[in-house]
Amino acid sequence: MELTNDQNSRGQGDFFYGIRLRKTCETNHQLGCELMRRMVRFIIERLQVARRQLLVGRRPRKQESEPIS
Repeated sequence: MELTNDQNSRGQGDFFYGIRLRKTCETNHQLGCELMRRMVRFIIERLQVARRQLLVGRRPRKQESEPIS
């Protein structure tokens, strides 16, 4: 089985031919389970990063207090 890794200008990404990958996973269940475990870990990590970024963006900014004269 051959997997390709394509990179684009916005960042690094992985590209897999879905039909070939599905057929391979159907014949090799151990490979399919391992790929799912790894993908789920990666997806959860990316979602947590996005959630943290959204939470940071929603925090009110600290206002600098002006000196009292």
